[in-house]
Amino acid sequence: MVEIPFYDEFRIGNVYAMTVFGLEPENVEYGYRFEGPFEPVTGHRFDSTKIIMDPYAKAIGGRDVWGAPPHWDGVYQHRARPVMNDFDWEQDRPLEKPIEDLIIYEAHVRGFTKDESSGLSAGMRGTFAGVLEKIPYLKSLGVNCIELMPIYEFDEYEHSKPSPLTGELLMNYWGYSTCLLYTSDAADE
Repeated sequence: MVEIPFYDEFRIGNVYAMTVFGLEPENVEYGYRFEGPFEPVTGHRFDSTKIIMDPYAKAIGGRDVWGAPPHWDGVYQHRARPVMNDFDWEQDRPLEKPIEDLIIYEAHVRGFTKDESSGLSAGMRGTFAGVLEKIPYLKSLGVNCIELMPIYEFDEYEHSKPSPLTGELLMNYWGYSTCLLYTSDAADE
């Protein structure tokens, strides 16, 4: 672990940028530590004892298993990971189907594929790959468009509370509690 300060030389306007050479991106996790006043009344909530995740990160680590209790006092709960942008879109293009011809199926990736009643193998359940496997089924229903409920990384513990009936912890299952808009959550298990 290393902490590298951002000097003014790394700044262009209000943007800081840094390139660190000699690292293997798949083995790197990073975050930011900010210094400043802690004055919530004025909107300042700096806490240099915590490491903050990059809001523009495209991959995240730290809390890798969905539903596993977090370490609430942890300094570095969510960790950003670099992503190589080398995906080849090849001949991909918009389908350009008129909106009035769409038969839309709204789905939650985990909810649609996680249970064994989905007919998917255990390794495919709860994943984007599982949704792909279900496309022939959806087509057989006449569906020609899938709208996925939030697929970005979210905090399943935000707004969690015990069930008044069973006492079981009710967590945010649907994903409407954003951690990072540029990451996906569907493959965590």
